[in-house]
Amino acid sequence: ALGLTLHRLEGDFAELHNGDSRLLINSQPIDRFDQSNPIRTIPSGSLRGAGVELCVAVPDLASAFKKINQIECLSIVASPRKRSWGNNDFRFLHPDGFYVRVTD
Repeated sequence: ALGLTLHRLEGDFAELHNGDSRLLINSQPIDRFDQSNPIRTIPSGSLRGAGVELCVAVPDLASAFKKINQIECLSIVASPRKRSWGNNDFRFLHPDGFYVRVTD
C-alpha cells in the first residue's frame, strides 16, 4: 500500500524495500530483547507503539489512501488534505498504538 516490497521475512523480522530505501522491523516479545535494550522498560501489556509517530513518504498519496482505507484493522484519523507547511498527508492508527502519517 505504501510502495514497499517485502525483501526478507524471518520469524519476527521483516525487511521492506522501496528503491534505495529500506525499512527494518523487529517485532518480538519484549523479554526476547537484550537486557540492555531500552525497550525492556515498556510495561507488560501496554501498546508497544504508544507515543510513536511514523512518517512515510509515497509517490501517489491518493492510491496509498485508497489501499490503507481498505485495511479493516487500521483507523483513519485524518483524511488526505494539504497541511500548512505545504505537504499533503493522511494519518491512521495501527492497532499496536503506532500513529502513522503518510505524506507526498
